[in-house]
Amino acid sequence: MNQVMEMLRLVPGASEDDAVTRLSTLFEMMSRAKGFHEAEVLRSTEEAGLLLVLHMWDSIDDWHAFQSSDMKIAFSASRPAFLYAFVPCGMNWLVQSGLGRGQDGAFLRRQVIREPLTPHLGPDVVSSQTFSYQDYEPALADAMLRLTRLRSAPSQPKLTGECVLTDDVYESVHRHGSAKTPAESYLTAGG
Repeated sequence: MNQVMEMLRLVPGASEDDAVTRLSTLFEMMSRAKGFHEAEVLRSTEEAGLLLVLHMWDSIDDWHAFQSSDMKIAFSASRPAFLYAFVPCGMNWLVQSGLGRGQDGAFLRRQVIREPLTPHLGPDVVSSQTFSYQDYEPALADAMLRLTRLRSAPSQPKLTGECVLTDDVYESVHRHGSAKTPAESYLTAGG
């Protein structure tokens, strides 16, 4: 499974609702593409105007096929300049291990670390998965990603240290699952 991660910063004065509506339209287009599983928009709990967009695909090839489709290219070209801009964050991640993606958790903790990771466990954890980086950005070459869905905002302190690239929290705003494949269709790596 390929986890695509994109980060968007709203242009000052732009409406989050307008951005989510536009992304919802994109998710609907994705849902008709081969290999699509689910997509979600989340807002940062720490930085106003910062959105995290996640979408899961069977493979990186399925994502690339959609990304290079005429439909996606036309959609990207129609983006209003006053809405949002992309922030580099490392796009393609391969599932390594984890517990399924629960739909109960309203919060998502995103940790990018340069050391092996295991899924997080705990009483407030709905699901947790780890991923290895699959793209070309040298700064992320040895990085691992852990996405942990939580029922409430995390109470544990943020990770610190030289190997920690990011440890941040997002609140779910909009989810979209494929009609072809239920969101719970992958419970473990390769599932």
